[in-house]
Amino acid sequence: MKSSLLLFAYIIIINRRHSLTFFPFSPFLLHLLSSYISIQRIYRFPNICHILANLLSRVTLLLPLAAVTRTTKAMLAAIRRFNTVAEQTARLTRFSLHPPKYVEVEFTNCSVFKLSAEFLRINSPAVDGKIRSIGGEKVISGRRHVGIMSAEPVGNYGVRLNFDDLHKTGIYSWDYFYHLGSNKFTLMRNYIKTLKKHGLSRDPRGRK
Repeated sequence: MKSSLLLFAYIIIINRRHSLTFFPFSPFLLHLLSSYISIQRIYRFPNICHILANLLSRVTLLLPLAAVTRTTKAMLAAIRRFNTVAEQTARLTRFSLHPPKYVEVEFTNCSVFKLSAEFLRINSPAVDGKIRSIGGEKVISGRRHVGIMSAEPVGNYGVRLNFDDLHKTGIYSWDYFYHLGSNKFTLMRNYIKTLKKHGLSRDPRGRK
């Protein structure tokens, strides 16, 4: 709450100095919202705010370049630096395995990610003999009901996950967990699109 009030006070000062006008969907207001979301993302609602911040950034890109002032450009750069630093400095604080369904990881910036067994399996960092090469794309299908049997610590940087389809060579680092969690919706959406493109399914053969 304190950080939000400080940000709002800072915005008012800039607004008076540069005689900027608040109006719906203005570049300045969009960046104000992005700044607020970036702060709340770290302290309160990281997953939801991550999505909203990306959406606002895309909306901003649709605005005329002439409408973006020098001040708002500087603010956008600051927001990007803020997010980048937050992701680079995130450290794992909790790893919880809930076999066979999912893994839950939490980081120092309060980001909490619940990653399903299927999602982790299809994004295994290891070489996988079950992956098919179709039209130059690496595709693995039929893993909707895959389960995680166990997790083995690997040094102090990650774990090896053992799946019930006998895949057990994937070593997932804490940084990789953070990458998967931060991009979960995009990665899963692209995966489903690829399956549909090649007429494949998330379900195993003979099971719908």
